[in-house]
Amino acid sequence: MIKICLIIFKPVFNLPSVSAWSCLLLLSISVVSAFAQPLSERGLLNTPEHLEFIHQQVNNNEEPWTSGYKAIKSYLDHEPQPFQHYIDPAAHQGSPGDIMQPILRADSEAAYGSALHWVVTRDEAHAKKAIEILNAWSWKIESIHPWEDGPLSTSYNWPRMMYAADIIRKTYDGWSEEDQEQFARVLRSIVWPGSAGRAIDKDNKNNWRSHAVHNRLTIAVYLEDEEWFSEAIFILKDQIASYCYPSGQSIETVRDMYHSQMGIGAMVTAAEIAWNQGVDVYSYLNNRLLRCVEWHIPHIMGLENADWPDTFDSPFYAPDNQRIDGDYVVKWERRVPVRRGRFDQPRAVGRALHFYEIVHNHYHNRKGLDTPNTEKMLLEKSPAINYDEPPSPQRMIPARPEGSAFIGGWGTLTHTRLDLVE
Repeated sequence: MIKICLIIFKPVFNLPSVSAWSCLLLLSISVVSAFAQPLSERGLLNTPEHLEFIHQQVNNNEEPWTSGYKAIKSYLDHEPQPFQHYIDPAAHQGSPGDIMQPILRADSEAAYGSALHWVVTRDEAHAKKAIEILNAWSWKIESIHPWEDGPLSTSYNWPRMMYAADIIRKTYDGWSEEDQEQFARVLRSIVWPGSAGRAIDKDNKNNWRSHAVHNRLTIAVYLEDEEWFSEAIFILKDQIASYCYPSGQSIETVRDMYHSQMGIGAMVTAAEIAWNQGVDVYSYLNNRLLRCVEWHIPHIMGLENADWPDTFDSPFYAPDNQRIDGDYVVKWERRVPVRRGRFDQPRAVGRALHFYEIVHNHYHNRKGLDTPNTEKMLLEKSPAINYDEPPSPQRMIPARPEGSAFIGGWGTLTHTRLDLVE
């Protein structure tokens, strides 16, 4: 493979760098393929062994799994509302995006939540509800708008559809072969290209790319597509190296803590899926992903000892970037917003996503590494959050039990002490 790659690209090494990039991609695919390939029976976020463990823990009334399960509301009355042509305008604002994106989000949450209810209770009503939602979308959707925020919200929400489908096809015999084949066709022909464009572009390395590679890795495993799997692993490693700096900062640290978590959390979840296929991305670059997670938590929680830096590693959102019209900087051949206002404190403090149980389970339980800030996030109350107010997508309480989230969610149920069954 190395000789072939050099022969193909040597004559054009003086051309734009896409040739060298393509060579590296081919080399990476050959290396990954030699060691592992996606096998759907291993599962996406959870293997069959994990699912049985979860069932037993809740039915034995063990904690924190029981509390984690109670965090999932019932979706038996949920009515899916699929769209034939999915559109999401920029910033998820404006008709029809004000309607479509929240509905897709609610339907994907209901599908995954119903599948987890089925895992715990073995009540067929929940399995049938998950199937109803999956079928509604797979038999209705025909296109995803390729620009604006369509690729982003596609990448947010379709992985949970696949988590649900993966659980149902492994554990329940009531989903027809015809419906399963249609769902797979939609993944291949609509959802995969639906996360294309700048969502996966190698020069667009903010949280968009983290979500897109998470979505594509999930599709590759679900479909057992070895080529797509290898490509996604290559991109995931490149995204970890690009998004997370050795210091622990991220590309989007200066932007705000919420978007930083979006970028980090999607990579964590993708790394868990890869791990279940026998590929260790977690440890890449000496566990840089963990360093990035741990660095941000004191600022997310608003801890008094959080040491907010005076300078920032990111060249994209840092306040000293060159500005055009005071608002934008040219990067990636497009106009990228530069953060405005004060830079002496982090933005979006007190807004926490739900992926920290996955982090804790892997790095602490599986690998025995210290994760002190992750444990704070899971077990301690944040001084920046009013716990008398109910959690919402804009202000999520980080402590156990974890709730729903774009990036998986309900991790207290699904990822507490999985090391006990591995």
